Amino acid sequence: MPYLATRKPATYSDACSAIYEAYVLKTKPGASRWGDKNNYYTGHVDLLAKLYPLAQFIHIVRDPRDVACSYRDTAALDRSNPFRPDLPTNATMIAVDWNANVTNVRHGFSRIDPDRCYTLRYEDLVTDPRRQLAALCAWLNVPFTIDMLAFWRINRDTELEPKAMLEWKKKTLEPITASQVCRFRSELQEQDQRAIEAVAAIMMVTYGYLPLQSYARA
Repeated sequence: MPYLATRKPATYSDACSAIYEAYVLKTKPGASRWGDKNNYYTGHVDLLAKLYPLAQFIHIVRDPRDVACSYRDTAALDRSNPFRPDLPTNATMIAVDWNANVTNVRHGFSRIDPDRCYTLRYEDLVTDPRRQLAALCAWLNVPFTIDMLAFWRINRDTELEPKAMLEWKKKTLEPITASQVCRFRSELQEQDQRAIEAVAAIMMVTYGYLPLQSYARA
């Protein structure tokens, strides 16, 4: 790759940065920042913070009961697709996975400068995307533009998302919607909701997700 040869990275982090920078030059010349989203990173925040001392970390957290609905949607897709994520479908195992990820992020955030950490609830983002995104951009020190809310058009027109993954990422080609918020109320059996809460109740309440009995009283 000519760009890597020009950069001559001296460290692992330099080499990774050069790859992302090469992609930025190809897809959006002039961009000043690059980022990566990967659930695997939840258990490695402190390591990434050391490798990239200027990096900022954004944690998007979602109600684990809605996560369960999403996991099961993905599990029902074509099994022949080699890129399809292998996700748990058992309510308890989903809760264990969610609880571990959230706990790992919290521990990772506790070991680095809090000014480098930003937590955002999925529900808040999709319910009021303009305000939430503007606040996030201010924290990142990048200008907010209304065009950011039209990301789905850019994804569609430039085919940024590989076709092999669109089966479970088709919403990246659609406008932001809050239609997936609290879907568990109609799609998840009560026994599954209780199984999730039995594992993750403390973290759920920490992020403002009310347990089943609270909805029953409402």
